[in-house]
Amino acid sequence: IPELRRWLRDHFLENGRITDRKDLNLLYFSSYDLKLYAPSFTFRTPKRDMDDIAVFPAHSSDGVALIAPLNGITFSAPLEAGLGIVGLQKIVGSHLIRQGHLNSIYDMTIRKLDPALWELFRDYLSPHSSKLTYFRRTDDKLHRYGLDVFSRDGILYTARLNRLDRTTIYAAPTIQALKDKIGEDLVRYGAVNTINDIRAVSATDKPATSLMDTILHKPAFASR
Repeated sequence: IPELRRWLRDHFLENGRITDRKDLNLLYFSSYDLKLYAPSFTFRTPKRDMDDIAVFPAHSSDGVALIAPLNGITFSAPLEAGLGIVGLQKIVGSHLIRQGHLNSIYDMTIRKLDPALWELFRDYLSPHSSKLTYFRRTDDKLHRYGLDVFSRDGILYTARLNRLDRTTIYAAPTIQALKDKIGEDLVRYGAVNTINDIRAVSATDKPATSLMDTILHKPAFASR
């Protein structure tokens, strides 16, 4: 499906049917209720030549499941009030490891997640003793941003909002690995210069604790 979407996207661009690759939407037609559903979120691997894997809600008499069609195989997991998000991540990630596309299931990030689903999943997480912070210049001002860290079953999680107010979830077994993972993303987007710009501090730290904060007097502190 991702390959077909890419081919159609390029074809329609070439023929002027669309003006942007994002104009071609991928929907799931449910045979249960005969409705079309947009993806609930996507999985993204570090491989730049591999398209994001769309995950759709699948309704049935047994409830709602999450399904991920990939290379002719449809992987699924019950939604379970949000726990199905990481349940499906483990299933799809294990398949990609066997195919040689991943080294770890946590190399695959969860993208474009409906914030309501993140709220459901977050209820099953425990606050961690650390949080992540970084500085970013916006509107000609340097702002300090903070990302809360959570844990479950020995895995650490953090999340941020993208420009469309959808949630990206990062997961890793250690705070250093989590810091590096989100740092690589923020470097790619130009939000920070290096992954070392991401700091892990105590979750109880107040915003104005660093020398940079003192210089800036009153930095803005917000979760993204």
